[in-house]
Amino acid sequence: MKHGLLLIDIQNDYFSGGRMELVGMEEAAERARRLLQEFRSRQSAVFHIRHISTRAGATFFLPDTCATRDLEHKGRSVAAADVHAAFMAALSVPYAKVISTDTVTGLL
Repeated sequence: MKHGLLLIDIQNDYFSGGRMELVGMEEAAERARRLLQEFRSRQSAVFHIRHISTRAGATFFLPDTCATRDLEHKGRSVAAADVHAAFMAALSVPYAKVISTDTVTGLL
């Protein structure tokens, strides 16, 4: 079986002090670093995707990763942990098997 790692939108703007700081970004980046190191050591394919805004004043894309931020929807505050859980639940039904970093490295 061939493996590849897809890393999406791990950018400075999402870290502490960035233009759109996300909750848990440091932890998410550390997990991504561990996976990246593992994939590179096995000479497996790695793909980096970066959202680039070409329009002045454009909003940022919120990545479907392990970091997010508190949001508000229809006057209701939604905690970052709940936003994250909802995204992971939505992804896990029809699209993907959502598993931990440790499980991924164990499968390689």
